[in-house]
Amino acid sequence: MIRGAARHVRLYDIDAAKVEAEVLDLAHGSQFTGATDIAGGADLAHIEEPTS
Repeated sequence: MIRGAARHVRLYDIDAAKVEAEVLDLAHGSQFTGATDIAGGADLAHIEEPTS
């Protein structure tokens, strides 16, 4: 994120509270790194590639 190499960051963990805290931490820091979309959760749908 700092180098601008990641525009979309997706996190997954079976511990929903942990991954939500990580998403919030990264989102808080993203205000200094530019436009980055950060999401995550305990559902694998957060990290699946969209089908075209």
